[in-house]
Amino acid sequence: IQEDMLEKEVDSEELALEAALVAAKNLENTLVKSEEEKPTVPQLTLRHSYKKDQWSPLNPEGKKKYDRDFLMDIKYDPQCNQKPDNLPDVVAVIKDSSNSMRSQNMGFMNNQRGDITGMLPSYAQRNSLSQRGPVPKRSSQQGNKGKNPKVIHMTLSLSEDVQLKTAENAWKPQRLDADLSKPDESKQTEELYKTVRGILNKLTPQKFDALMKKFRALRIDSEERLTGVINLIFDKAVDEPNFSKCYANMCNICSKIEVSKSENGEEQKVNFRKILITRCQTEFESSKPAELDAAKHLAEINNCTNPEKKKEMQLIYEEQERKIRMKSVGNIRFIGELFKLGMLTPAIMVRCIEHLLNTMAPEEESLECLCKLLTTIGKDLELP
Repeated sequence: IQEDMLEKEVDSEELALEAALVAAKNLENTLVKSEEEKPTVPQLTLRHSYKKDQWSPLNPEGKKKYDRDFLMDIKYDPQCNQKPDNLPDVVAVIKDSSNSMRSQNMGFMNNQRGDITGMLPSYAQRNSLSQRGPVPKRSSQQGNKGKNPKVIHMTLSLSEDVQLKTAENAWKPQRLDADLSKPDESKQTEELYKTVRGILNKLTPQKFDALMKKFRALRIDSEERLTGVINLIFDKAVDEPNFSKCYANMCNICSKIEVSKSENGEEQKVNFRKILITRCQTEFESSKPAELDAAKHLAEINNCTNPEKKKEMQLIYEEQERKIRMKSVGNIRFIGELFKLGMLTPAIMVRCIEHLLNTMAPEEESLECLCKLLTTIGKDLELP
């Protein structure tokens, strides 16, 4: 009985083990069958190359940014040549933007217009060409369009002598303007003045030595010529105060020039320095209101009833006043440069300062000249 019971237990264990194996096998077959029956998802193939952080069908969370190579790659794609339904009028947008840019740089847009059209899609190019229309013709190519052409009628006879209007002081070439009745001395003097003007116009610190060598070779052998040359140098120095130092150096080198003159049967020497100082003194002591004739001009301006003419006269008067003031400032600066070179004494400078401060209420012009004189010679001035 015990043996039978042991055999039954062994048989029951074998049956349970066999059942467990069968169940495991059935479960495995079921899983394999379910995997085989699962539908397969096809893999997407991209027609264009995308970057890792760029949006793509496989990366919908990427950034929608496109570089030039990518745009040129999709330029000829069929879907890119079809206009979307919800897209606004691209041609109108481009036209407005091109108009605003044309106002800023017309020439650039004219040169680049063909390139912009080439970058548009095919449908936009067709619309742009259709709206632009043919190139309009010029007015000369359109014809008269029924209007009578303008005709200029002239009645001119070849037998008549046409008289041209000539100005009173018309310019003439020197060879035509030469007066044959003038003596040779006058012609030589005019040629001397012309040469001096050319030297003064070219005078700069860089060309000073070469031009002074040319100036020394000139023939200045009379009081008239010496005075004329000094007047040319003085006027140039006054008109160009920035080059006063160059003209003062020129006068310092020429200060020893002397010419002879006969007065009362006696021969006397005329010095360059003396004539120059006399000219500077005369200009410095001249009455500016008398030179400007201020009272007469102001009376004419006040008596004028026409507003436009009165305004024009006022502007002319102010311009003359400005020229006289600039002339005074240029003269005082030239005097200061002559003093710095030792051609004038400190006593003369003191008298100039006293003259500028002589009145109880100095004018603006006098104070301006005083400031210019002190800024020019203040460093070198020594009171006696």
